[in-house]
Amino acid sequence: MPADMSKRTLPAPIAAVIFDLDGLLLDTERLALEAGAEAMAELGHPLGQAFLLTLVGADAQANAARINAHLGTDYDAARITSAWNAALDRRTAVAGVPVKPGAPGFLADLARRGLPFAVATNSHTANAESKIERSALAGQVPVLVGVDQVRAGKPAPDVYLEAARRLGVAPRDAVAFEDSDLGARAARTAGLFVVQIPDATRPSPGLAHMVAETLGDGARAVGLAFETS
Repeated sequence: MPADMSKRTLPAPIAAVIFDLDGLLLDTERLALEAGAEAMAELGHPLGQAFLLTLVGADAQANAARINAHLGTDYDAARITSAWNAALDRRTAVAGVPVKPGAPGFLADLARRGLPFAVATNSHTANAESKIERSALAGQVPVLVGVDQVRAGKPAPDVYLEAARRLGVAPRDAVAFEDSDLGARAARTAGLFVVQIPDATRPSPGLAHMVAETLGDGARAVGLAFETS
């Protein structure tokens, strides 16, 4: 069951919903961690699972810096990202990009209601668009803000502020759905009401206003129940 994490009240009414992408709408975090391990092994620097988990939610530039600091190497972000994306593409080439249970139904229901929504992600825009188009969410994301469209990636609030601006709503009137601590911090700093749905890692206390086990649970908790069939 969702747990209340602060006394901040839910917007009434909710003016918009802004989603993270990987690990929240797309079931890609496990695949991404596997791909990262493979990519770094190919580059001659294997990384353990515990360290890879510390990279969840961060943008490619930040992750490259952390990897280099951890390994004592000086790979540029483009080289690491290219190897990582190639390994991920091999995993999704046949079956496509998997989605989280309920994600297509949730987006379709918001569209039917006429409630504005967007995706705000630490992925580069082109990469995010490619993953969406190879998933069951193809054609369902009207507004997408990638990390390359703003000054700083999560945990900075920029992608959420830009998504709210494009939707024409005040951040305080919007709800964010996130899986990672970095994303929850970004959305909260931007002023949104934050629902965190943990995926690869467990949430730190005090970041989200609400924590739920599934996307459906989170939707119901804020009054946005949707049909999953």
